[in-house]
Amino acid sequence: MKIGKHLGYFSASHRLLHSTSPCHVLHGHNYAVEVTLSGSLALGKNMILDFSSLNDLKPTIAAFDHKTLLNAQDPLAEILLAYDQKVEVLNGDPTVENLVLAMGTAFCSVLDDSNLSEMTVRIWETEKAWAECSWVKSGIEDNSWKLKNQQ
Repeated sequence: MKIGKHLGYFSASHRLLHSTSPCHVLHGHNYAVEVTLSGSLALGKNMILDFSSLNDLKPTIAAFDHKTLLNAQDPLAEILLAYDQKVEVLNGDPTVENLVLAMGTAFCSVLDDSNLSEMTVRIWETEKAWAECSWVKSGIEDNSWKLKNQQ
């Protein structure tokens, strides 16, 4: 069985240091974040997970809100930090693909319910463009998450 929830929005600026497209110039987006969870019904509850428990993921989203997202190699990061600007540094360019990996990995440490078997995180960069990634539980006895197809 699957459930899904739109978790919220965050606004951030970024630039793609290694791009030759217009995205190499600092610009911003209003991102939307969704999560889909698969699993078995929790005993006695008739649900995979109480939707309200997904509110525990919101601090992760808020950590990206109103920040400038930059590649760790971007010289602009040091300059902005020197002026007390909010910067989130990523390993690699802050593409929506890298954002979904970073945010989804953080979600894995929050969602530890044993009846969950798969999680997919989707981040919309614009109304028409998104990236998603999935994680699966590595086994019945091991409750840790692994990137799907990289088990």
